[in-house]
Amino acid sequence: MDYDLIVIGGSPGSGKTTISRLLYERLGHPPLINFGILREPHLERDWSNWSKKEEKMAFENLEFIAKNRFKAPVKI
Repeated sequence: MDYDLIVIGGSPGSGKTTISRLLYERLGHPPLINFGILREPHLERDWSNWSKKEEKMAFENLEFIAKNRFKAPVKI
């Protein structure tokens, strides 16, 4: 089965990075975008200072990356 995009969501410490790495290896090294890394520069380690504004900015960055990667309209 081929996948163009797999999105993994969850709270900090829930295992998103672990499952992403396993899927990355299992599926033959497809493109991998770690959404948490897009947010980390703006957040405390425990994400205690998150805000709707920061979250919106991060999703806009993710949308930009996805659109440029796949060169097609992406709805997030």
